[in-house]
Amino acid sequence: MIAMVDDMMKFATEDEIDEVSPQNLESWKILIVDDEVEIHNITRLALGDFIFDNKKLQFLSAYSGVDARQIMTDHPDVAVTLLDVIMESDDAGLITAKYIRERLQNRAIRIILRTGQPGQVPERQAIIDYDIDDYKTKTEFTSQKLFTTIITALRSYKAYSELASINKELEKRVEERTIKLQEEIEKRKEANRKLEALVNLDGLTQVANRRCFDAKLKEEWNRLAREQRSLALILFDLDSFKNYNDCYGHLAGDDCLIKVAQAVQKTVDRAGDLVARYGGEEFVILLPNTNSEGAILVAVRVQSAIAVLRIPHEQSGGKPIVTISIGITALVPTMEVQPETLVAQADQALYKAKQQGRDRYFTYSTLYSNLNQ
Repeated sequence: MIAMVDDMMKFATEDEIDEVSPQNLESWKILIVDDEVEIHNITRLALGDFIFDNKKLQFLSAYSGVDARQIMTDHPDVAVTLLDVIMESDDAGLITAKYIRERLQNRAIRIILRTGQPGQVPERQAIIDYDIDDYKTKTEFTSQKLFTTIITALRSYKAYSELASINKELEKRVEERTIKLQEEIEKRKEANRKLEALVNLDGLTQVANRRCFDAKLKEEWNRLAREQRSLALILFDLDSFKNYNDCYGHLAGDDCLIKVAQAVQKTVDRAGDLVARYGGEEFVILLPNTNSEGAILVAVRVQSAIAVLRIPHEQSGGKPIVTISIGITALVPTMEVQPETLVAQADQALYKAKQQGRDRYFTYSTLYSNLNQ
């Protein structure tokens, strides 16, 4: 052991050892785990005078596997452990090595097993079965071997730590970029939703536009054809609206359309129903899962909502307020009939309502019955 110390003093002049004052320098933590006090003392003496990479060594001591496991829990930054295999039990060192790697998930520390009884745990078995970095017998641990082993272990620990730091930084950057990308995706989704809303809204009245209605009609037609359930449509327009514009001006006409559209929108509030501006002063109300009787009830509510507005209309040819004429139809869609059929039927019913004096509703079923009498 004295020769080991003498040898280490000689090796301390190698280039790997920087002759820098150890004061105020960070340290490499070396954990010595052995149940022989003499091993601790000799190891400290042999390695006590040199500095690697401008850092001195700081020694921690444990005299059993249990102590070592507690120290490793408290000091996860230990760089190297010189770990005796046989202490309080024949496999105390092996249990500790497994604890460090698997329980603490510490992959950075360099684990060097050393034993005075190599036959108890063969080197090949230890290297294969346990995640250790080196295996030495105490008899071969000369000062030169100890020096070389520690320097090699510290180099490995430093490289591993630097790589781990780089990976951590890369993960951080990837996470930051992922968050930014996700935020950008959400912004684009929101922009697309707003754009979709603009594309499907009538710019003046802020109810659905003709494009939206056509798409919804086709969608509901196909769905209800499969389900064999009724689809109703209400088509209405403002009575004598040309006269209204001529009398009050187009700005007042636009304001009138906005008030009517919003009143109808508030009246038709069932999920799945759609109020849309069909064109000019014409509006449609699409009512899925609704028969003719249900559509009539909606039409009556719409008439009442517009009447409550009491928008003046001195040139209506009837009441001195804005009124509407309504065409109603309902049918069970089939794949053999085009969706436009529904619009055509409602339009015929609307025409009949106007013929009969405006400010009223008329159903296509009534018109069809009259035609077949």
